[in-house]
Amino acid sequence: MVKSQTGRVGLRRLLGVSVGVTLPYVMLLFLTGCREDSASPAPSPGISFSFKLTPGDYTRYNNWKLNEYGSTITTSRFRDSWTVADTGRSYKGQVSVTVIIDSVFDTSSTGPDVLKQIDTLYFHLSQNGDVEQYGFLASLLKRRDGTTVNPRWDRIGGFSVGSLQSWIVGYADTGGTQAVVGRIEEQPDYVVTNVNGAQTVLLAYVIDIDAPDLVVTLWMTDTPPALLRLRDESTQTITGMMKEVELLRPVSR
Repeated sequence: MVKSQTGRVGLRRLLGVSVGVTLPYVMLLFLTGCREDSASPAPSPGISFSFKLTPGDYTRYNNWKLNEYGSTITTSRFRDSWTVADTGRSYKGQVSVTVIIDSVFDTSSTGPDVLKQIDTLYFHLSQNGDVEQYGFLASLLKRRDGTTVNPRWDRIGGFSVGSLQSWIVGYADTGGTQAVVGRIEEQPDYVVTNVNGAQTVLLAYVIDIDAPDLVVTLWMTDTPPALLRLRDESTQTITGMMKEVELLRPVSR
């Protein structure tokens, strides 16, 4: 079919065709055009992703608070480290759960880091490649403004739906009515970090997590599997937070 720049069929082309052929031809063009205009875009294919950690994997992060303009507050910096303790635990209705020990340190510019507290994090990799973290939203909301909700398995990485497709991460209330939505950006990003002593550039999927008064971005990779960065945006009344990887020591690489 010959179309003009506006997409319309050229009239002179139709006038050069006999009447007996023109009407069926016009109807065919009309129906074809309708099908083309009404066709919905093909769904995005799922992203192959494997967040399979190994006991002993170690990740160290720098953390900062963000001011109301979204800039890091230099004096607020502290470190924490994630160490994978187990990958076969059953926890809160899930099996093959990965258990991570999160060690939080007071960081000074003159002396060594001092251990402040130890937390436990729980991750689950679904068969379709989606990544879930238990209590992700509950912990985030508690830190932000003291909101208390029941912890659940929150789907922080909906890789099975592909890029630019939304999914429900979880809920920002105990009643399960305030949905928090996630989406993977179409273009991945690059993060530079130290992997087993070598400066390395890692390709990361960028995940946007949104709800009213909540804008969080995650950078995740599976080569090697790691959360590389987390940014919780500030609002006028709530200080934001930035977590960024400093080094990785994966056992399997």
